[in-house]
Amino acid sequence: MPGRKRKYEDPAALTRAINAYFRKCDQSWEESKEHPPTVTGLALALGFTHRKHLYDFEKREQLIRERLAEAETDEEREALAADLETAQALTDAIQDARTRVEAWNHEHLYNNVTYKGAAWTLEHNFGFTPESTVKLGNAEDKPLQVKMSMDEKLDLIEKIRNGDI
Repeated sequence: MPGRKRKYEDPAALTRAINAYFRKCDQSWEESKEHPPTVTGLALALGFTHRKHLYDFEKREQLIRERLAEAETDEEREALAADLETAQALTDAIQDARTRVEAWNHEHLYNNVTYKGAAWTLEHNFGFTPESTVKLGNAEDKPLQVKMSMDEKLDLIEKIRNGDI
């Protein structure tokens, strides 16, 4: 593929870099409650200049699949098949790392210090919707529907935790 040299060709090297990033985050968080794992932090730790480039890196697998479908010679197909296998392993490593960031944020929704930041990143990086409808009542009653923004939900959770409700 034309363009600049890829950051990672070896899935094992990428996995080592990802694990090093999470170890650094874990240590920093345990010591000073700083530097939680983030998608942007992950991208920077892996040598990308923007988190978008991390997502673009995952698209490589699909591009190879498209080229493989158009390949005309057996030699070209064999080379692309090998590239595809590597690209799949690299994509799996990136997706695993993003899932680890997502899991960290899920876990920290229940922490009085970090839950607003965790909610923000889940909404902006992982597609969680900021507003939903909550239905109250039972089958016999007409349900009461309440629409709440993510901030309103978080404020309500905080009030419940503090015993204000």
